[in-house]
Amino acid sequence: MRANRIVIVEDERIVALHLKQQLRRLGYEVPALATSGATALRAIEQHRPDLVLMDIHIEGEIDGIETAARIPPDLDVPVVYLTAYSDEATLTRARATKPFGYLVKPFSERELHATIQMVMERQRTEAGMRAYGKELEELVASRTAALSTALRRLESEVAERELAEQALRQAQKMEAVGQLTGGVAHDFNNLLTVVRGSLELINNNPADVARVLRLTRNAVTAVERCERLIQQLLMFSRRQVLFPEVVDANKLLSEFQPLLERALGTDVEMVVRLRPALTLTLVDATQFQSAILNLVINAREAITRPQGGRISIETGNVAIGSDQAPHYPEVKPGPYVMVAVSDNGEGIPPEILPRVFDPFFTTKEVGRGSGLGLSQVYGFARESGGHAAIYSEPGVGTTVRLYLPAHEPLPHPEEPVREAAASPAVPPKGEGTVLVVEDDEAVRSIAVETLADAGYRVLAAANAFEALEILRGGQPIDLMFSDVVMPGGMNGLQLGAEVRRLRPQVRIMITSGYTRDALAVQHGFDSDFALLSKPYQPSELVARTAALLAAPGRGLGRA
Repeated sequence: MRANRIVIVEDERIVALHLKQQLRRLGYEVPALATSGATALRAIEQHRPDLVLMDIHIEGEIDGIETAARIPPDLDVPVVYLTAYSDEATLTRARATKPFGYLVKPFSERELHATIQMVMERQRTEAGMRAYGKELEELVASRTAALSTALRRLESEVAERELAEQALRQAQKMEAVGQLTGGVAHDFNNLLTVVRGSLELINNNPADVARVLRLTRNAVTAVERCERLIQQLLMFSRRQVLFPEVVDANKLLSEFQPLLERALGTDVEMVVRLRPALTLTLVDATQFQSAILNLVINAREAITRPQGGRISIETGNVAIGSDQAPHYPEVKPGPYVMVAVSDNGEGIPPEILPRVFDPFFTTKEVGRGSGLGLSQVYGFARESGGHAAIYSEPGVGTTVRLYLPAHEPLPHPEEPVREAAASPAVPPKGEGTVLVVEDDEAVRSIAVETLADAGYRVLAAANAFEALEILRGGQPIDLMFSDVVMPGGMNGLQLGAEVRRLRPQVRIMITSGYTRDALAVQHGFDSDFALLSKPYQPSELVARTAALLAAPGRGLGRA
């Protein structure tokens, strides 16, 4: 496999040679150095590079921007601009040439490498999409509105998969989550097979409308299953703080059961016995499920017999009285929710049993891990105001019980604004102007077209700074719909705060593939803005927009 070739256009020779050395260290080939627009165009025509690093201010009759504009389109060569400074007029000209990126001098070798990698990946992706998807997209657009909507949702899944991959990498820091990899990959591959197979069959015979609609429904169903699986995986992002909430342990376990079964495999049976009318408890839901996953995988590791074994999960309401204090010296008397995980594995020898909750203690062989977090399970129970206890007999099995403090049900809170979409008070759609702020062009296009089809006047911006230019231009805006994670140094939450300062009457709704809790940890999200989670359906976007514009207290923006 040949190295990617990069042409450097830079009139400062020392800078050009230094950049060439950096690229060679990174494994790239530099077939030519150019100092002017004319020599650059000849070098590009001769060498057909994979990328051009173009200084904006170069010697000669034409600058770097004009040089980029004159590159023949059929060469399909991406350009990354290099610049130390530029005025607004220059940047406007640069944007018109649709560059793949900018590097602001001085930049580090790491920044250089990261930018090149992103450009190459984007180029490969766009080339593949152009080759495979152009005819299909045109065909779908000419069929039915339902089919068009479904395929646009599939396009938006590309961006969401990036977020899901980030969440997976984050989750892999937890040893227990690594045990799910095989089952998750299997499920994803099955679902992607359905999506890809359906699209190829549509492409083979686009004239059969009934068949096209049926295959589209299959693809949409698979995408929805991907969404649910992604949401389950995102729950395991490692967080630095706890978010206790009143939860139903039975409900959490029921929702979590499919992932637990994937972790066990086919040779271990799982039995779940949930006590009806289980008392609520106040815990961090994600940490609770993480603790159960640790216990289940630990139990599976203890089952070594060839014929497999059984793991059971049981819940119950228990009351620990003062007369039981000698048996539970670290537990305050009172009502508790008990969750027990049992196995019929090897059991634990009595001399080891008192140490199993100690940090870093493990009986596993070298190479099989450092334990599956029994100390973390114990720490979670203690931090939640409860306790963890273990009982084991060699050759019989082990039971770990979590005792979590019972909690009285909270009164039903006032319905949030986002439920107003179902209220008859929502005005007719299409009344108002919406500013859409999204750096991903495909996702931005879907949002803009969705709102425009619903009758709204729509303005669009690719980043926070473009959005602020529009706002300062004085155009009337009723609602801003912004992504959270965007390039350029200002995210959607920071943009929302600035919009709130400039125009307090503007409603604000943000969107993200991250969960509400993850946004709170990473960006300080405090629920002050309405949140529409990705991936969202076009109908959801229209309904939430109408609800926010109809709700009283127009400047508050809560939902």
